[in-house]
Amino acid sequence: MQVLFQISFLLMLAVPTTYQAPRGALLLLLEAGVAIAIAQGRWIANRDIVVLSALTVGVSLFGMLRGLLGDAPGAIAVGSVYVVWPLAFMSFIGLATSPQLLYPFRRTIIAGACIASLMGFWVFLDAAGLHIPGAKDFLMGQGAAVGLHNGYIAYRLFNMGTLIYALPFLIALLFMPRYLSKLSRGMRWAAWIALVATSLAMLVSGRRSFWLIGMVAPLLAVFFMWVTNTLTRQTVVRAVVTCSGLLVVAILVVVMLKFKLSALVSDFVAGFDFSGHGSVESSLRASQFVDLIGGWQREPLFGAGQGMPAPHVIRSALTPWAYELSYVALLYQAGLLAFVIYALAVLWIFFAAVKLVRAQPEAAGLLIPMLVGLTGFLISNATNPYLGKFDYLWTLFLPVAVINAYTVQSRPST
Repeated sequence: MQVLFQISFLLMLAVPTTYQAPRGALLLLLEAGVAIAIAQGRWIANRDIVVLSALTVGVSLFGMLRGLLGDAPGAIAVGSVYVVWPLAFMSFIGLATSPQLLYPFRRTIIAGACIASLMGFWVFLDAAGLHIPGAKDFLMGQGAAVGLHNGYIAYRLFNMGTLIYALPFLIALLFMPRYLSKLSRGMRWAAWIALVATSLAMLVSGRRSFWLIGMVAPLLAVFFMWVTNTLTRQTVVRAVVTCSGLLVVAILVVVMLKFKLSALVSDFVAGFDFSGHGSVESSLRASQFVDLIGGWQREPLFGAGQGMPAPHVIRSALTPWAYELSYVALLYQAGLLAFVIYALAVLWIFFAAVKLVRAQPEAAGLLIPMLVGLTGFLISNATNPYLGKFDYLWTLFLPVAVINAYTVQSRPST
């Protein structure tokens, strides 16, 4: 069953949102395994995790009911994101009864980052005319696109979210030689290769949030090590050396690809200008913000209902309730009460993880990279709704599984 979990997880990382039929069949097999584990008394979940899951699913159902009563077009559709998939992930968490069961996920993230990066480079090679037989159809199926901007290049793939998580995850992992040494030599080399590859992908991604994450990831890693009392002089030295090396690589790439540094800087700044004078994307998000906040002010406590579009701004004819500003959309649709409950559930992950690492420092090798990766991912999710997909909800539930494993491992199975 462990092999099936790793295959399913690798598919989430490498080819998200595609190959739904075979992945659905794999998910059914895993759920059958969960049912067997429950019948055998091998399914154990931390009480706090169960309570928080029930609370968040409960407010989600309430929001969907409000959406249905208000004729929201997406009231049923969002149920998969807010109810069905969280319950599916929760069913898997109860199987995490030992930290050793979760170590393979660290290796799979490294492998997924390598694959996602290679696919990005593959997109550029294909755009440059270096075609591989059958590659174009595969890449188009993965949402591949390349854009030439004034002074830099940008590309797109469905698995970009994997790289956004993996970059801060890998930085934190490689800052901790004590825990990195527990990986095999091959995986340590793979982690370094994955870090360089994801850093290069960040430079050519054209995504401002990804650039921002690349800049703050080292600070986030040091911060989480500091608050968990795992920061050492060796870690600081490793951090300085690693960041210096990545900076040299970044400079070489900018020079070799003849990027205009001024264009990169001005585009980065324009992306955060909501005055209406920035980029086209920032102007669109500014209009979203105004409309969503205006709608929320009419129903501040309970929201307009899950799946409800904003009063005036529609970003997609197929999913009119979906917006890039995912947190503002959540506030508008779910209301302040549910928004606070969701936020407290996420904050619980961080507080519980920090408390756990302080009590059991050996957990740092799993949890600190996951916390740093999750923080970077949540930053990017503010302007790109990655958490609206099944394939990226694992960023929230994987650290919860680690917390569950450490808190229930000493309990006898019943």
